[in-house]
Amino acid sequence: MILYLLSKAGKIVGRARLQKPVFLVLVEALGDPGDYRRHLYGPYSDQVTRDSIALEEMGLVTTTTHKRTTGPGSYTIYRLTRRGSIWIEKNAGKLFKNRKARVEAAIKTYLEMPTHDLLEYVYSKYVHGPNEQTVARNLQEAANLLEGVPPTSGLLLFCRAVLEYADKAAKASSRLADDVHRNVLPASCNEVIFAAVECAKEMKRRKGYHERIKAEATFATLSEAFEGIQRIASKYDLLPNFYEDNDPHLEEFLTEEEFKRLGEVLSSPLEL
Repeated sequence: MILYLLSKAGKIVGRARLQKPVFLVLVEALGDPGDYRRHLYGPYSDQVTRDSIALEEMGLVTTTTHKRTTGPGSYTIYRLTRRGSIWIEKNAGKLFKNRKARVEAAIKTYLEMPTHDLLEYVYSKYVHGPNEQTVARNLQEAANLLEGVPPTSGLLLFCRAVLEYADKAAKASSRLADDVHRNVLPASCNEVIFAAVECAKEMKRRKGYHERIKAEATFATLSEAFEGIQRIASKYDLLPNFYEDNDPHLEEFLTEEEFKRLGEVLSSPLEL
């Protein structure tokens, strides 16, 4: 599916632009969602990620990683190699059998759709947000798990700021006139809370090097999830975006001393 998608697209920019069209083609044209599951930004497939890595190792696909011009993180560009193009030319006729027309129609539709519209379509049709009581219950679980963690821990400070942000964002979501994001924002907040819960568990169990690596990986997941709710909350002026606004306003969610400490540990990951 990835090779066929790339043969039609030429290149795909970003994991979402790879994951979401594959999901939609599988569900709407082939009637089989595969191993897709709910994740930070809607449906996600571990198999698609593994396949993209395997295809690159086979020389059929190239991936290049680029730093974002705004905010932290990076994005990936996927391209078909000459070898991949040859494979498609030889095997295209064998793919999808009697459903090929439906697959091609779906691919054309979703490749041409702007990213914002594509995500809104997926969110509105396939993502259903939890109610306020569920978010509150999960927030309490995360808060309970954070008890007992050393108060100077960078992860703890970040978790606390993120959880308070998620709490405020979930409560503010009812003010959104946009039906899609009014539904998606609580779901995104819930994903942030789940990531914070995993962070709390790692903080409590980590002792050696391997446990530390796990905690840092979990922190990266939490940071990615946090970025997701900020995009929505700041877009509608519900809350500031810490990564993009000139004044990050993190101090609104932490004391001045905690804010200073958080700045120190975030600038030096080894202190996490």
